[in-house]
Amino acid sequence: KEKIADMSLQTPSSTLNKKCKVLLLSALCTLAMLSPKESLAFQEDDAVVDYNQYSGEVKEESSNKPLVFATLTVEGTNITTITNTEGNFLLKVPKEYTDKNVVVSFLGYKTKKVPIANLEPEKNEISLEVSVTLLSEININAPKDALVLVKETLRNRNDNYFEDPTLMTAFYRETIKRRRRNVSLAEAVVNVYKTPYSSARDRW
Repeated sequence: KEKIADMSLQTPSSTLNKKCKVLLLSALCTLAMLSPKESLAFQEDDAVVDYNQYSGEVKEESSNKPLVFATLTVEGTNITTITNTEGNFLLKVPKEYTDKNVVVSFLGYKTKKVPIANLEPEKNEISLEVSVTLLSEININAPKDALVLVKETLRNRNDNYFEDPTLMTAFYRETIKRRRRNVSLAEAVVNVYKTPYSSARDRW
């Protein structure tokens, strides 16, 4: 009888301890499952950038021909794009920059600034005007004797060539088209090392 009484007294407390342990374990599991989701959601919110997308075509004002590889840059930023082989472009601009201008430039044409607020999401047409530069008149006096001309050229080589080694940076692009479709595009930034004019040429 004493053993039975002891067991009946201990059973409620042991059951209560087990319930507490189960509840505590459940609470810990719930926190462990919720915490990663909250932190992940926070990271995803930080990574989201709200932007507007604009597309269209850059062409010559007089002939309406598309300008290939024209440059479009959001003024004051490093956000830029170029037109494709059909003169079309796609530019994504964060909404915080919608009060700026898009600078459109192409070699041989006048640079143009277009307010982003004036752009439509699609079918924008930007025309560039040909830039005409008047050069001053020059007179060329060439000797009739070829040997004299060669000697004069060698005598002025120090004025026409670099005396120190020079490092130049160039941009390289190669496109391969099959019929009217691009099948390959290669781009690279190339460092060109130009040696100084060799003094060994004095032997000539």
